[in-house]
Amino acid sequence: MAGAKETPRQKMISMMYLVLTAILALNVAREVLDSFVIIDKGLQITNNNFDKHNQDLYAQFDLAKSVDPNRITPNWEKAQRVKKEAAALTSFIDNVRTTLISKTEGIEEKIADTTQLINVDGKDNTDVPTHIMIGKNEDGSAGVSRALKDKLNAYRTQLTNYVLPADRKKVEINIDTQDPPKDGENDNWETYNFSERPLAACLTILSKMQNDIKTAESNV
Repeated sequence: MAGAKETPRQKMISMMYLVLTAILALNVAREVLDSFVIIDKGLQITNNNFDKHNQDLYAQFDLAKSVDPNRITPNWEKAQRVKKEAAALTSFIDNVRTTLISKTEGIEEKIADTTQLINVDGKDNTDVPTHIMIGKNEDGSAGVSRALKDKLNAYRTQLTNYVLPADRKKVEINIDTQDPPKDGENDNWETYNFSERPLAACLTILSKMQNDIKTAESNV
């Protein structure tokens, strides 16, 4: 299957995300936090569009399988595993988002689950997200970020294994968990993304990860 190309709007959102993430090292003004709200909303819309696109691809697989089950079934089964694994990882991140909002705002998770970032008062809170995502160890190994990294790595490996070796250079699976260049205390993926980051940034980063997950799903 061919991968979905990014629209100009999606490219703009990705560029804005990169710019805002780059200035996190500076003092975060309220205006910057409000900008994260805009980016997060844009990523949520893009993710919903990818869901619809991927549902169409799975429907095409179902149709092809009904016409030629002997030839299509093996790849249809692989597609179902991709679908299941992408859904599980996306759901995990949804739960992380809900927990972050719930603990930061001091509200029940069933309420936090439907709370949009624009309605969150503690957008600038860094203590709660750091406690949850990094944990008691400074490298994040005891926090949710390490569990998330492990799941992203496993997902990338699983999807790579579904692609024939000869085709792997043509199929993009952009799930990036590489440690960044040494930069003070932010010396690994976990701390770079989630240590002392305001809630608004953490939620936007998680939305971007879901975008990468769905894009990889579509491409594979």
